[in-house]
Amino acid sequence: MSRLLREGDDHTASPRRVSGRKLRVESSLELRDDRVALVADFINYCCVKLGIEGGFEVHLVADRRSNSIQTTAYCDPDSGVMKIYCKGRAVPDVLRSIGHELAHLRQGERGEIGPNPVMYAGGFLEDDANARAGTLLKMFARSQGMDRVYEE
Repeated sequence: MSRLLREGDDHTASPRRVSGRKLRVESSLELRDDRVALVADFINYCCVKLGIEGGFEVHLVADRRSNSIQTTAYCDPDSGVMKIYCKGRAVPDVLRSIGHELAHLRQGERGEIGPNPVMYAGGFLEDDANARAGTLLKMFARSQGMDRVYEE
């Protein structure tokens, strides 16, 4: 399932950097439509709050190994492709991972990744992305209604 995040964008992928904004959800995840809509709303919210300017693709996937995910997610700031492992994870946790990777995407747009070493844990880039992801999730939940995000 693919869902456009912003109408009118050019969604033709270039060999180097994707254009437009896309959310791709593996059907094997069996995410309900309202959960997919929540994810799309969160991505749009993050784009506004972070000031993301370029195109990207967010892939929600069910298998880490086949998607080259070592932990729960990754972002390639050069191509704009992010992959988020979702199988068996709570939606707020998935949203936090998306916020984290979008923060890395914005770091790439601002030229912060080149001069800063990418660390597995800690360091400027990771600490910044972790802090932003947590704040984005909390503020989004407050703006949407806590029950929409933290459903039982």
